[in-house]
This record gives sequence, structure tokens and C-alpha cells, in this order.
Amino acid sequence: PKNQEFVGKILLKNLVFEKGFWQKGEVLDPDSGKFYPCELRLVNQNKGLRLKAYWGLLSFSEDWTKIK
Repeated sequence: PKNQEFVGKILLKNLVFEKGFWQKGEVLDPDSGKFYPCELRLVNQNKGLRLKAYWGLLSFSEDWTKIK
């Protein structure tokens, strides 16, 4: 799926809101086309999201900010 448009594509799925944040979901890796476990939390006084994805024992975090 590399270099494909993301409009209309599912990037996040199966997230459940528990204990104050979204968890037990999956995020799409656009390079491989595979989904990996993830969680989402509100950050920056609820103006952004922090995505944390897991690959086995490793994890990756990225902050997303709403475009005005």
C-alpha cells in the first residue's frame, strides 16, 4: 500500500475507551499494510492525540495535532 491515498482507508480500528484512554486497538503501518496494537490518549489540554503502537517488546509514540 505504499504511496497510496489514505482518504477513505481505515487507519485505526477496534479501539475501546477504558481507564481514561482509548486502548486495545490497532493502527495501520502504511509501509507494510499490516495492523499493529495501539492506544490513544488526549494530550496538550485535549488539543492533540498521542498514538502509541507496539511491535512485540518495542513501542513507538507519535503526537498528532489538529490542523486549524
